[in-house]
Amino acid sequence: MERICDVVMFGALKLKQKVFASFFIVGLFATAIAGHSYYSFDNVLNNFKGFVDFSNRAQVNLELVRNVSEIQRQALIYTYEGHQSAAEQVHTLYDGMRLTLHGGENLESVHADLIRKHLQSYMQAFEQLQKQRDLQPS
Repeated sequence: MERICDVVMFGALKLKQKVFASFFIVGLFATAIAGHSYYSFDNVLNNFKGFVDFSNRAQVNLELVRNVSEIQRQALIYTYEGHQSAAEQVHTLYDGMRLTLHGGENLESVHADLIRKHLQSYMQAFEQLQKQRDLQPS
């Protein structure tokens, strides 16, 4: 057994040197573990930031879908029943969506441009409907 220790290099060293060498080796392992932990936590943090960004984009998209559905519902109420409050609600929702689409750093530009275009067309058609409805006798 003593020969194995001699071969490993500890046999020729004094006790004090053996202790320092052991502390040095433990320090190297601790540094390696700390470095590995740092890079692992950094990777987890980057993944979490990506998840948060994706979640925020999904939330904005869901809000847009909800608002589109509500605009359509309010436009149908105005079309068939003529409630002025429904028309006001359509304009309020449109203004909110327009602000979201123009200030939306969480939106992909291609989709935001397409939504803006169709939303603007929809609102122009709705305004034409309002003009025609106002011209009709009650």
